[in-house]
Amino acid sequence: MTDSRKALIFILGGVALGIIAGILVAPNKGSGTRKRIVDSSRKIAENAKDFATSAASTVSGLKEKFFRKDGHTLSEIENHSW
Repeated sequence: MTDSRKALIFILGGVALGIIAGILVAPNKGSGTRKRIVDSSRKIAENAKDFATSAASTVSGLKEKFFRKDGHTLSEIENHSW
């Protein structure tokens, strides 16, 4: 796993823990607190999924833009340096 991927996981985990800690400290009944935790967890999961899909699409687009199927980069092709 790359360092940037690890950092993203730690950031998302920290955000999730912060939200949960904030909910637990809030003055609500237990049932209300549990519902808020579940709702927040679902929203975080949806946001993470959307982010991952968007990132994968961006990386795929960049790959197609800069690399051909034969493995040569566009700059190599333009400069005929292979």
